Amino acid sequence: MRVAHQIKGCAAPAPPTPFMSMQRRLSGLSADDADTYLRLRLTRGGEAAIPAPVRQRIVDASGGVPLYLELSAEYFDQLSAAGHVPDVTGFGGTFAEMVIRVMRDLTFEERSLPRASTLVDRFDTELLHAAVPNVRDAAVQRFLSRPIVQAEESGWLRCSVDEYIRDAVREHDTDTDDAWSPTEWRAAAARMTGGGCSPGRCPTGPHRWGSIAPRRWTCSASSR
Repeated sequence: MRVAHQIKGCAAPAPPTPFMSMQRRLSGLSADDADTYLRLRLTRGGEAAIPAPVRQRIVDASGGVPLYLELSAEYFDQLSAAGHVPDVTGFGGTFAEMVIRVMRDLTFEERSLPRASTLVDRFDTELLHAAVPNVRDAAVQRFLSRPIVQAEESGWLRCSVDEYIRDAVREHDTDTDDAWSPTEWRAAAARMTGGGCSPGRCPTGPHRWGSIAPRRWTCSASSR
C-alpha cells in the first residue's frame, strides 16, 4: 500500500501528495480533512480500506492531529497484514494508548526496536543492531520501513521517530507485557554508545542520548 525508496537504511516516502503532506502539519486538520486523509492513506481496489465507523472513531479521538491519524492508519494496516479483521473498539483513545497498541501487536523481537530508537534523536541500521544485537536484520529493515520512521535527506544519521512517539514509548513501556527493566534500558544504551556512559553516571530507565562524536555518543544526562 506504500511506495518508498531507500535512504541509507530508512524508507523515505515517495514524493508527497497534498494529503501525504498533511502528516507534517503541526496544527490539527478539520474532521473532513482528517477523514479524507484516512480514506486516501490506505486503499484497496481504489476504495478506502479503513471502514467508515473506524475512520470516525479515529477522527473523533485524533483532534485532527496528523501524527495520530498516521499511527492509527499504520495500526490498521498492521492488523490487516497479519490477517486480522480490525475492530472499531481497537481504535481511539489517547495518543500514548495508540502507540502502545502498535507496540503490543509487534512480535517480541520487533518490540525492542522502537524502544532502542527512543534512546537517540537519530539512528541508523548500525546503531539499532548495536542496541539490540539479537534482533534479526530482517526485523530491523521492517521497522525502518514503517511510516513512523522518518527519513532525513541530509546528515550522518538519517532515521528518527517523532518526539511524541519517543516520549510515549519511554513513559508507557511498562504498559506492555514484556517491558524493559532499568537494567535493560541501560544495557541497550551502553551498547549503542560503545559504553560511553556508566550506570552510576546516567539515570535509570529510558532516557535520550545527546551529542554526536565520531564512533561514540555522549549521554546528555550525565555529569562530566
